[in-house]
Amino acid sequence: MRKTEGLTAVQTVGASVGAAVLAVILQHRLDSRPTAPAAAFGDTFWWVAAFAAPALLPALLLPGLPRPSCGDESVR
Repeated sequence: MRKTEGLTAVQTVGASVGAAVLAVILQHRLDSRPTAPAAAFGDTFWWVAAFAAPALLPALLLPGLPRPSCGDESVR
C-alpha cells in the first residue's frame, strides 16, 4: 500500500467515525430537547467547532506551495 492510499484510508475511516459520533450527539440532543430541534442542531454545531478547532493550528503551519512564475510551462 502506498503512502497516499494509507492516508486516504485513514481519512475515510476518520470521516465515517466523526460523522457517526456527531449523529449520536445530535440524536442525544434531539431526545433531550424534543420541542426545540433548532437548539439541538445548534448544540451539535458547537461540538463540530470543538472537534475542528484542534486541527486549525497544524493546518496553519503547513508549508505553502511555491507560486508558479508567469513563464512556467507546467501550469498550462
